[in-house]
Amino acid sequence: MENRRRTLNILLGIVVLALVVAIAASIMSPVNFTNEAKARENKVIERMQKIRSAEARYRQVHDGMFCTTLDSLVMTGYIADSLKYIPYSDGKQFELLNSYITTSSGSNVHVIECRAYYDDYLNGLEEDYISEMKEDAQARGVFPGVKFGDLNMPSDNRGNWE
Repeated sequence: MENRRRTLNILLGIVVLALVVAIAASIMSPVNFTNEAKARENKVIERMQKIRSAEARYRQVHDGMFCTTLDSLVMTGYIADSLKYIPYSDGKQFELLNSYITTSSGSNVHVIECRAYYDDYLNGLEEDYISEMKEDAQARGVFPGVKFGDLNMPSDNRGNWE
């Protein structure tokens, strides 16, 4: 009888310990995701800042025109080849778009936008959390990821992280 009670207590202790571990893991999962997502985003921002600086230097030399492709920035020596790739994305490149817009004063202005989507740089992390981030961005009407510049208005190429 005493052995049976001791065995039952040990089994109950194991079950309680397993539940504590499961609860702790469920609490830590979003925290771990948030920390990893922020660390990855910071790496993306570092590269984007270098691309943005290269574009500013290019624009000074080329009469207010931005470089229209990352490959051209690499070929002209403004950035290293590795900077055109989004960290953690399995080789995807930053999306670099350009356009001309007409300002209220009637002048045409060359604008660029460089971007990386959550799906790209959060690749391999928990899909449900990534989906929540994208839904939140959509609900707020903002870009679902990190970007600088704007195709719809002159923006001094500010980043959406600033």
